[in-house]
Amino acid sequence: MQSGSFEVGDMVKFERGAYDHWGVYIGGGEIVHIGPEGTDEELNSLKLAFQGETKAAFKRDPLKRIAGNSCYYAHNYLDHKHTPYPKEDIKHFALSHLKGVLTWNYNIIMKNCENFAIWCRYRVDYMGDQARNGVIVGAVGVGLAALGLAALAGYSASKKEEEEKKKEKKIEYRY
Repeated sequence: MQSGSFEVGDMVKFERGAYDHWGVYIGGGEIVHIGPEGTDEELNSLKLAFQGETKAAFKRDPLKRIAGNSCYYAHNYLDHKHTPYPKEDIKHFALSHLKGVLTWNYNIIMKNCENFAIWCRYRVDYMGDQARNGVIVGAVGVGLAALGLAALAGYSASKKEEEEKKKEKKIEYRY
């Protein structure tokens, strides 16, 4: 489901549920985005989370075909932080990647489809919101797991100490 209209150079966000896919609008109802080499698929961050780097291909596709049934819209959320290049420059920069001169080694944190859209629009290396949120959630998860282990270790030590005291009392009563 489309929300709003698009201008050349817009970063387009496709909400997929557990992850988002991103591309750059080039006009005529088309986007340039990245996907796995040799397939028609997009790079699914969930599938690739534990695979390290995967070689990606730059693709030009109809916006509606990539959208499928998902909600999609222009989301230039970094315009307040970085100055976007002129629309035609963004378009030509994105299209220049289709010539196969550059390779894109996909990485879930710093070389994903959102980073490609950011790179095209602003020419900056920037960890996108999706990766940043994933890192934060991961860090919180690791922190909670560490707290849980510390609590378990403390409980275990406390139980062991209790049992030692009980043994000492039993020994005292025998005499």
